[in-house]
Formats: sequence, structure tokens, C-alpha cells
Amino acid sequence: CGRRFMGMNRSGRIVGGRNTFGGEFPWAVSVRLLTVHYCGGTIINKHWVLTAAHCVKRYAPRYFRVRPGDNDVSVRGFRSDLDIQVVDIQIHPDFGKPRRYSNDVALLKLKRPLEFDNFAQPICLPDPDRDYSNRNAMVVGWGATKETDREERAKRLQKVEVQIINNTICTTWYSEVYHGFGDIYDYQICAGYKEGGKDACQGDSGGPLVTKVGDHFTLVGIVSAGVGCARKHLPGIYSRVTVFLPWIQKITGA
Repeated sequence: CGRRFMGMNRSGRIVGGRNTFGGEFPWAVSVRLLTVHYCGGTIINKHWVLTAAHCVKRYAPRYFRVRPGDNDVSVRGFRSDLDIQVVDIQIHPDFGKPRRYSNDVALLKLKRPLEFDNFAQPICLPDPDRDYSNRNAMVVGWGATKETDREERAKRLQKVEVQIINNTICTTWYSEVYHGFGDIYDYQICAGYKEGGKDACQGDSGGPLVTKVGDHFTLVGIVSAGVGCARKHLPGIYSRVTVFLPWIQKITGA
């Protein structure tokens, strides 16, 4: 798990990011609503993809497909060689409690198993006892490349490096801008920079926040919420994967 194929030099948003190349993030998938990219997702195993609950709460499974192994999502339509039908959606039972984006995780069951190759691989799940604060991490997605033009989505998968921020510090930063904001909860994790400039944005929701541990990548967050995109003092807010490990493992067997 968590290993990537680095031999292909293909030209691969995320705000402040860069194009990726094929096989660089083989666990990242496009979650598609009918024929268009809708959210990101992460391969857990051959049968299950992890995403954000707010991405999939409004529609039945038959409306969703997952597309692995394709950096370029600009072409609309169904690709029978790549797209896999979703047959079941498991939304965390505490999603939306007590806040709108609380416990913002969901699992998608695929109609047929994924075939792992250089462009489709599972991610490693995190150590439940690690905090991961202050580590460098990478977030990828096909979302908006700037907050002021949220309808302009990236055609190729984008990547940006961010820093994982301690929850206490993250709460302080948000409170400096929004008095009475409240706390960043234990089931959330922040990533970005105090000066802003690099962040996930609309269309990146559900995608992976990963950090490198040894020679493999580990999933630490799922793109969930935030105020604007890449603003000063307002880093992205992700669902903290370590908190949801028992639920993920119970459903997927991972």
C-alpha cells in the first residue's frame, strides 16, 4: 500500500499547486456524479473507496461511479474501461452531528473489484496512536484552482504540499478571524499555512491528505471543510482518519 509508480513522465486544482503525472498518486480517484467529476476519493482496497459524506449524502448509489487511474478528467462521459459503478454507500452514523461537517466520512462499495496496477493502488491507513502534527503532507484533487473562480476546475490532477497543524493552534488561528468560531474537534485535522496560499478548494472534497512514512504514503485526512480557499489564518479542515479507523476497518475489512 501507499507506494507510487515514478517511471512515467506524463504531464499530469488545488490552490497554489502543480500538475501531477500518471501513477504519482495511484490511490486518488475521481468520484463521478453520472458522467462528470464531482469529488475526490481514496482507494482503501479492491472493493472500497473512502470519500467525504457531504459529497454523497444527497444521491442514491446508482448515480455515482468511481474512476481510478486517470489524471485527466476533462472529458465528460462514461468510460467502460475505467469507470466502476457504486453499489452501496456507507455514511458515518454521526455525520452532521453536532456541526454540518462533523464526522464527514463515507465509504463507497464498488460493483466490481479494482484491478491494481501502476496507476491504481490502495493507500496505507494510519497508525491510530500517532498525531501527525507538524508533518509535511500532500493533498491532491481536481477542484477549483482559485477561490474567485470556483467553476473553473482543474483538468489534470493537482498536488500541493501543506503542513499538518496542531488542533489547538488551528483553533487559535480561526478564532483570530472568526470570534466565537469554537474548537477544531478531535475528529478533524488542519493542514495549510498561516500565511495561506496553498489549500484544497471546491471540487477537491473527499480527496486524500497523505504524508510519507518511511517508503510509503499514509492517509491522514479527507478533504472536508474550511472557510474560502488558501486564506491567511484559515487552513483547510480535514476529517482525521485515525479517529475513524475502527469504523473503516469494520466495514471494509482493511
